[in-house]
Amino acid sequence: MADLKAVLKKGLVDMKKSPAKVLNMDGDAAVCCSSEEEEYPYGLRIDLNKDSLKKLGLSVSDFVAEEEVTITAKCEVISLRSTKGKMANEQNVELQIVSLSLNDKE
Repeated sequence: MADLKAVLKKGLVDMKKSPAKVLNMDGDAAVCCSSEEEEYPYGLRIDLNKDSLKKLGLSVSDFVAEEEVTITAKCEVISLRSTKGKMANEQNVELQIVSLSLNDKE
């Protein structure tokens, strides 16, 4: 098992989804792509409401669409799940953000 603190120090990692693989008619693996599919997994999105922005000393007008910002967050691990099934094996770690800071792109 990897040392969690050593893994966390490796820096930013691109979390974009890998292309889905499906079997074609010949039984060979093929890459499937859909223009309607989100580029990033659902759980990676953060939605800051009016009260959250106020706590951070920010407002919607402080942002520009497609602008990059850096997030620093303190989280608590609130759930660990591992599921084995016929079709797939899943592993999930659920984090609750408890403290947050936003900065302009470095």
